[in-house]
Amino acid sequence: MGPVPKGLLSLTLVGGAAAALHAFPEALDLWWSKTLSATAQAALSHLPLLFWLLAGLWGFHLGQVRFLLLCTALGGIHFIREIPLEPGEGFPAMREAVALVVPWAFPLLLVLPERGWRHLWGWGRWVMVAILLAVVLLLATLEPDVFHGSAGGWPRRVPMTWVSVLTALLVLGVLPRNEGRLLRGCWAWSLISLTLASSEGTISWPVAVSGAVWPVFALISGVFLLSGLYSLTWRRAYLDELTDLPGRRALEERLRRLAGRYTIAMVDVDRFKQFNDRYGHSMGDHVLRFVASRLKRVTGGRAFRYGGEEFAVVWSGRGLEEVLPTLESFRIQVEESRLTVRGKDRPRRRPRGRKHPRGGTKKVNVTVSIGAAQRSRLHPTPWEVLRAADAALYRAKRRGRNRIEVERRQRPRA
Repeated sequence: MGPVPKGLLSLTLVGGAAAALHAFPEALDLWWSKTLSATAQAALSHLPLLFWLLAGLWGFHLGQVRFLLLCTALGGIHFIREIPLEPGEGFPAMREAVALVVPWAFPLLLVLPERGWRHLWGWGRWVMVAILLAVVLLLATLEPDVFHGSAGGWPRRVPMTWVSVLTALLVLGVLPRNEGRLLRGCWAWSLISLTLASSEGTISWPVAVSGAVWPVFALISGVFLLSGLYSLTWRRAYLDELTDLPGRRALEERLRRLAGRYTIAMVDVDRFKQFNDRYGHSMGDHVLRFVASRLKRVTGGRAFRYGGEEFAVVWSGRGLEEVLPTLESFRIQVEESRLTVRGKDRPRRRPRGRKHPRGGTKKVNVTVSIGAAQRSRLHPTPWEVLRAADAALYRAKRRGRNRIEVERRQRPRA
């Protein structure tokens, strides 16, 4: 059975909270009233502010100013919704106008390039969100029926809910790659959670839990933002940006957890420096990504980028004889593949449509040398096995490259 998709976990969290509020309103209200005092209940209703504060400061530390701006905007919206104010004629419309503007803070802050405080865009995104919020609040004050319609007018807040959901779906498709794809899911689920938090006018929530709808789902939105920042932090610490393989630090942690029977292989691209000097660093990066893509398919092993043009593959619970056919198959796949050298006029991304410049037509071959070793009496620790595999790799390069060498020596019995 494979791992549970993150999307399914997110759906379970949001859907489970909504189902619980609908299915057990009286029980939840009774438990909440008996467990906590009125002061504690009032304090916990503002718990989302803590999560947004953590997400904002963490994002700012990672250079993601957008997180700080978004969490500041959400905190202001929470203040308008939750802090007791003297209700007036347009007060309900003002709260619903705030709910309407929430979704647009996400794409306005997220899809634009990340910039620091000293850059114009660093302030420009915040100014756009602030202007949008001010315009909507002013409109709500002057024309409250637009947002808080009567029975014969515009349906109460139906547009806000569907606009929020559609915006979340659009955010999934417009984010850039690399780190943006990690943030895409967390921001979209956070936005969907805030849609539910602001859905009193469109979903018939039980009266007993109506006051908990905003705090609960606003808190869940903060959880999603923090989870996205955790994924971003983990990726920066453990994944190699070029090949998308786990890096040296991830390999060291994997070695610490190894026990019992295991095999480690070291893989090196042959004559990579000459290849890089002749065809350019861009083509060299393409070769590394190509080799990494083939290593990801290696059966039963976990591939890592060790450094430069060198990779490591770890098999837990397998010996040399079991992994050698897999390594040989990988070596042959790389040898038989022919890579196209990118022409100078060839674009980095393929243009839309059928007609586009082909760029270079020259084909080149790439080969790899491999050294492998398994745990033995002579090499009882993962680091000794790694060094033995590295020594076998250099034997393979000395003996002509494009081959596999293994370390089979055993410590003599006493």
